[in-house]
Amino acid sequence: MIVARLLTPSEFGVFSLAMSVSILAQVFRDLGIGQYLIQEKELTQDKIKAAQSILVISSAVLGLFLILGAQAAAEFYQEPKVKPLLLIFGINFFLLPIGAVTYALWRRNLEFGRLSIISTAATFGNTLTTIVLAYQGYSYLSLGWGVLIGSIITAVLCICLKPPNLSYSLGFKSILQVFRYSSLATFNSFLDTFKDRSPSLFLGKFVGMDSVGIFERAVGLAELFNRLLMQAVWSIAMPLIADRVRSGNDIEKGYLYAVALVTGAGMAFFGWLIIAADVVVYYLFGDQWNEAVPLVRLLCLQMAIEIPNYLSSSLIIGHGHIKRQTILTILSRGISITGVVVGVFWGVRGVAIGMVLSSFINSMIILYFLHYYISPFKILATTTRSLAPAIVLVSSMLFVKSQFDQNDLTSWIISSLVAFFIWLLIIVYYKHPLSLEGEKVLVRIKEKIN
Repeated sequence: MIVARLLTPSEFGVFSLAMSVSILAQVFRDLGIGQYLIQEKELTQDKIKAAQSILVISSAVLGLFLILGAQAAAEFYQEPKVKPLLLIFGINFFLLPIGAVTYALWRRNLEFGRLSIISTAATFGNTLTTIVLAYQGYSYLSLGWGVLIGSIITAVLCICLKPPNLSYSLGFKSILQVFRYSSLATFNSFLDTFKDRSPSLFLGKFVGMDSVGIFERAVGLAELFNRLLMQAVWSIAMPLIADRVRSGNDIEKGYLYAVALVTGAGMAFFGWLIIAADVVVYYLFGDQWNEAVPLVRLLCLQMAIEIPNYLSSSLIIGHGHIKRQTILTILSRGISITGVVVGVFWGVRGVAIGMVLSSFINSMIILYFLHYYISPFKILATTTRSLAPAIVLVSSMLFVKSQFDQNDLTSWIISSLVAFFIWLLIIVYYKHPLSLEGEKVLVRIKEKIN
């Protein structure tokens, strides 16, 4: 919020464009090593050393690639400001392999407490650095230095907290076995990442930096649910599923329960934000970002369509079926990228509309691939159970809001609180899994108090 008021859409757009280039390069730095270490059933020290070796080599090569290619990227986009950011990101690549293996092993062993500590500390360092430098007039560079400081904190903490039996020594004995898996995982990750970053890459080339900034600000707000909740869920979903598969436990019941929780909370959030987008954007970011309002609404609609399948890749990869996930990724990401490419001819709003339409098609494709594990009809039934309360929330909010004469913050807060209370009553009355989890939390709180 603070940074959005200190930087213009164009400044934010320059950072987003450079970050998109860096993230694409990072896919080839990671090479799917994290996924490999998590799902590998027979993980040996030789395989861990091979994974570390691959990360060190790929990080050095791609770090140099970003540094040496920074000028060419700036010339391609006709934006000189891209160059210093790519130089910072290139330096950052040399830090990334320090804690990558440690991080993956903690995820494999379900040690989420340590992961939470590191993530919180890195985010705090990143945010504080960005705000201080933005106040000092460093403009878009404040965001780049913030990313670098976050990586330094992550690397230092991983070294300090790493398991005593884990060594950073390199080895090449099992490198071919590791690389066979990582090549497919990298291809999947590249398509996923290119799909996510393609709007900024194409808008930056064919429309302008303002449009990149506006679009990325809308994405940042629409993805608030993903960042606050789903990042944590995704970080544990695949390791948990892989652990259950290795143990021979049933997956279906737990997966559907997780889908109910995710869709129940997510659809309510996206429905609320679609209605309140104009007020939220104005009060959080200021009137310079008003063009983001229709984009926020379209992107929330897109994510509401996608949310029933948010855990699909965790399910497929958790079973070790990387080839099946690769086929699904090719199909779905190809459709998504096509939607962006076609939409860019109509500007930033055209891109958002293209993403909505492609998400609908992709949802059908993903449900088909999930039939190998769980009936798509069960997933749809679970989703419907979450959709109904979200519709009531939106309807209640619109009705209460219509009783006020002024379109101010107070009226939106009151209508949101009333709608949330009605939604809460519905999920409790129908015993939605969200209410069951809420009851468990209350019981734990009472036990601690007593």
